[in-house]
Formats: sequence, C-alpha cells, structure tokens
Amino acid sequence: MSAHQILGVLEDGESRMWAAFWRALELAETEQARLTLAKTTDPGWLMRWFGPAALQSAALQPGDPEGLTMASYALARVVEFVPPEIPVTTVLLGHSTAASLLRLIRSGSFDLVVLTPQLAHDRRLRRELPKLGIGTALTSQPHTQPDPIGALT
Repeated sequence: MSAHQILGVLEDGESRMWAAFWRALELAETEQARLTLAKTTDPGWLMRWFGPAALQSAALQPGDPEGLTMASYALARVVEFVPPEIPVTTVLLGHSTAASLLRLIRSGSFDLVVLTPQLAHDRRLRRELPKLGIGTALTSQPHTQPDPIGALT
C-alpha cells in the first residue's frame, strides 16, 4: 500500500477518537504521508432527541447545539501529539457525518481513510468509498495505546 494523503476520522467518545488518531498517525508515519484529521460534530440521534432531558446535556453549550466548540477543542488536543515532520490539516465535519465526510473526500485527493468499525458500517460510506477508489483502514477497539491526556490527569 502506498498512500500520500491519509484522512483520519475522529469520532466522539475518547476511546474511539484516540483509536482513530493513533491508527492514522501510525499509517502517516509509515507511509510518510500527509495527514488530515476530521472531527465529527454530530452528537447522534439519541443526544439530539433526548439531550435536553439528560444529565449529559450540560456538556452541550447553549448556542452551540452541534457541539462545534467541544469538537474543535478535542481536535486541537489531538493535534498536539502529531510529530512536526508530519504535515497535518484539520477540519470539522458538518452535522451529517457521512454526507460531510463524502463531500470532503470528493474535494480532496485522499488515498486512504481511517475509520472506526462503527462508522465503517455506514451504508453510504461502504458504497461510495470503493467507487471513488479510496482505501479504508479500520481501527481496533479498544485501542492499545493510552490516552496521553488522560495519563497526565
């Protein structure tokens, strides 16, 4: 496999986010490729429907229903661990993860996309990625490397 541009999709949830990051970083280092990290911002249908009634709704700030602020903080936190010799670009995906991801992939020249198994089950992605000639690499769950931020606290 030879990849020049790798796209790592960082989902919500610490374990899934860090698993995708470490896998994408490993592939970027191995292939000496450019790395793009895309952070999801969709809280999921459960949180959208029941969030206001749940205790977790406190995590969603008023005026920021899509969690853009939290997603950008998570993305900035992850980027700190990219070595300086790897060129990295970051992007926040829109409300619909699959649609935003496909739009991003079509606009770029990615060779490989790193996905969690949960996101790889999306029917649209399973159908479109092979048509576009984009390879996929799945993360392992749970990831074996610790969350570096969690280790410090």
